[in-house]
Amino acid sequence: MAILDAIGAESVALRCDDLAGTSLVLCEANLSPATLEAALKSCRRQQKPAWFDPVSVAKAPRGCLSPRWDLAAPNCDELLAMLGKPPGEMLDWEEGLPSALRAAVVEALSTDFGFADRLLLSLGPRGCVLASRADVATSSSSSQREHLRDLTLDVAAMLTSDDARKLPLLHLQLQEPLHESGCELLWYRLLKPADTVRDVTGAGDALLAGSAAAFVAGWPLEEAIVAGMVAAHATLFVDGSVSPQLHPKLLPTLQSLLRARRSRL
Repeated sequence: MAILDAIGAESVALRCDDLAGTSLVLCEANLSPATLEAALKSCRRQQKPAWFDPVSVAKAPRGCLSPRWDLAAPNCDELLAMLGKPPGEMLDWEEGLPSALRAAVVEALSTDFGFADRLLLSLGPRGCVLASRADVATSSSSSQREHLRDLTLDVAAMLTSDDARKLPLLHLQLQEPLHESGCELLWYRLLKPADTVRDVTGAGDALLAGSAAAFVAGWPLEEAIVAGMVAAHATLFVDGSVSPQLHPKLLPTLQSLLRARRSRL
């Protein structure tokens, strides 16, 4: 991490002085608060989207800045840390998204005290939630999201490695949007979480990276999250934090599949 410690606010401000050819700036909490703030202000000044990866419970609060991030991507404990709350079990999954989780999301997106306009909240084996303030949420109707409603994806067929044949199917369901205190929550729910995986390391990073790659390729954010879920799924079944099975053709292959589903509905 020493190389990241050496990246100071001054050098970031200089490098980010012209972001004309940049579609997205993605920052992580291994950078200092001053460096993060310099990058974020440069993005705001040039009207470029800025996303934040909290990295860990200990470092997540570094991202509680003004101006706000366009999107922050915590897990549940990192979200609590960014809200100044102790990590711990806050979830009762008996009925849909737990009330404590919904309240934390609303607080994080609050126009008064929040730190982001959107959250990509990782829920581990339960999938993820894309939460947006109502004033920045997309205007997609339920019918426009219908092609994402129930997805069974053969991720192995999208990958190139022979090892990919061992991947189980990805069963994903986009739940009906939940509206809570001026926020919209979209739950990308894993219907059949894998009984066993090889290594969970890097799955959250893959979720964010896959979503970001699709987003900068011009995908609507709601579809881009599906690309992130596919990347995370592939990462769960390899040793280490990076799946060698991921390749540049994955996005156009998945995009063609989603377009075909949309055209049939």
